Amino acid sequence: MTVEEGCLLWGICVCVPTKLQGKLLEELHRDHPGISRMKLVARSYLWWPGIDKEIENLARSCESCLAVKHKPPVAPLHPWEWPQRPWQRVHVDFAGPFQGSMFLVCVDAHSKWPEVHITTTTKTLIFSAYGLPEQLVSDNGPQFVSDEFASFVKGNGIKHFRTTPYHPASNGLAERFIQSLKQLLKATLDSGHTLSFRLSNYLLTYRSSPHATTVLPLVPYLLDDISVPDLICCDQVVEDTFWRSKVFRKVTWINTLGRGQPCWGMGHGA
Repeated sequence: MTVEEGCLLWGICVCVPTKLQGKLLEELHRDHPGISRMKLVARSYLWWPGIDKEIENLARSCESCLAVKHKPPVAPLHPWEWPQRPWQRVHVDFAGPFQGSMFLVCVDAHSKWPEVHITTTTKTLIFSAYGLPEQLVSDNGPQFVSDEFASFVKGNGIKHFRTTPYHPASNGLAERFIQSLKQLLKATLDSGHTLSFRLSNYLLTYRSSPHATTVLPLVPYLLDDISVPDLICCDQVVEDTFWRSKVFRKVTWINTLGRGQPCWGMGHGA
């Protein structure tokens, strides 16, 4: 601190006595410039202990400032870890009622393979096609927080992750697919076809097209690790506890075959 012509200074700023601090705060806040600008002006001309805190309290208690204040920035999402194999983590959600039906949507996080089932109840859950996943992600809908569902996932060794309430982006994989599904069903409503027909056509197109993330058609990408193709060469037979003690073959795809070359055949002679 220094004294210059009878004024007490803190650096280049005038040290303001207590009885004048309130008036100067009102002057700083007269045009509602915001906390940052008020601090910048104050630091150029005046100072007293705790001035920054008093500026913050004044601006945050001003009804006019609060009425026009922007919403706080959205917290960045922590991305899900990439699963090592298909059907390891599955995101599920119910859509509807939409066009008179409920839709159970399951999306595999590894291959992006979607499964959609038209249901008449929200209690339906199907894993018969590809086996049980290791992890299941859902929202906090009543069908997913019920005792019956908790008993199902616990009895089958499935880790169930429930997303934060009122934060659907946490289950964005299923939510984004539902958005695309509804758009397609709305666009084809006047086609004259049944809901089941339109849904099947959409799934056929979606699954056979390269995905933006994997850059591969979904059919071979999903089935490469969990199904036996028609023409295979068996390296070994392994038992994977993930598939609940079902025996699958580890396979190698054969791109070309020469005349007389030995091979294995599935379901027909070789």
